[in-house]
Amino acid sequence: LPFAPVRPRAMAGPSGIQISFLRRGRIDFDGWAPIEIPLDEDSESYAIEIARPSGGPRVLAATATSVLYASADVLADFGSQPAALDLTIRQISASVGPGFPLVAHVPVQ
Repeated sequence: LPFAPVRPRAMAGPSGIQISFLRRGRIDFDGWAPIEIPLDEDSESYAIEIARPSGGPRVLAATATSVLYASADVLADFGSQPAALDLTIRQISASVGPGFPLVAHVPVQ
C-alpha cells in the first residue's frame, strides 16, 4: 500500500483553501538529496476527505500533491471560513487501491 502523505497545509486565498501535502515513496526513496522521490505508481492520484459539520465528508480528487477546496464549497459546508480542517488524505494506487491515510487537524492559514 502507498505510505500516508505527510506535512499537510491549508492556505486560504480568494478562490478557496489550497490544501497541500508531501507524498512518501516506498521504492528508492532513501537518499538525502533534495530531489523529488520516485512516484512508485504509473500515475499520481489522491483522495482528500474533509470532515463537515453537517456530517459526511466532502471528498476531493487530486492528481498532484495540492488541491483547491473552492470558496463556494467551503461556504456551503461551513457557512464561513473555518479556522481549521479535519483531513484524511490517501494516495491511490492503480494496483492495490487507497493507501495508508494521513489523518490530521490542520489550521487554515
